[in-house]
Amino acid sequence: MAFNFDEMKDKVSKGIDSVKNSDAVDKAKKATDDVHKKVSDGLNEAGKKVDEFRGKKD
Repeated sequence: MAFNFDEMKDKVSKGIDSVKNSDAVDKAKKATDDVHKKVSDGLNEAGKKVDEFRGKKD
């Protein structure tokens, strides 16, 4: 049996498309966005506390 490059290419493309269109990708993106927001909020809060601390120190 000879290796059929075009057939394998089609299978791989279909597999990639099914992954791109799955809910898992959307869920992972949402989870990543949530983590980025929490980190950003945490850094902003930490910055405020540092500013407060510096203000009290002066």
